[in-house]
Amino acid sequence: MNKHKTYVGQLLKEDQKAINNALVKTLFESGLRGEELKQAVQDGMGSRVCDLADTINVDVVVEKVKDDKNE
Repeated sequence: MNKHKTYVGQLLKEDQKAINNALVKTLFESGLRGEELKQAVQDGMGSRVCDLADTINVDVVVEKVKDDKNE
């Protein structure tokens, strides 16, 4: 999979869960609450992994995608 075209929904469930948890934590810490937080997390989960790099650390997921592609 190309890391620039990989959507969060294409990842393994465990990776999706890690991204979801990171988004919730980061967005909550930035002040989002309630429906606003829920919507922002949903938006993030529907995006490409590379688009989340400004919000959360996606390096581990990107490296894993690269490794999976090379196997």
